[in-house]
Amino acid sequence: MKAQILAERAAPGASVVRVAMAHGINANIVHGWRKRAREQGVSPVATAAAATTTFVPLAIEKPMPPALPRIDIEVRRGSVVMSIAWHGRNGELGARAA
Repeated sequence: MKAQILAERAAPGASVVRVAMAHGINANIVHGWRKRAREQGVSPVATAAAATTTFVPLAIEKPMPPALPRIDIEVRRGSVVMSIAWHGRNGELGARAA
């Protein structure tokens, strides 16, 4: 990101303030980066070219979550019985009243 911002600033007619604001950072930070780049003798354009990234697809197997127990709740009030069952793995919720 830093290299990209410095390269944008190096473009003809670009201002530090506009470039910084476009990236949501303070212009003083960009001034500091430019100063350090000059002190180190680094070209912002060369730095940006070296920082260019390429997307590489990566297949990641989703691990199975640990088995969760089934939770059963039964509430009785007189002749009425209400049962609730929750199966932790897939989040299914079932209710039954008798």
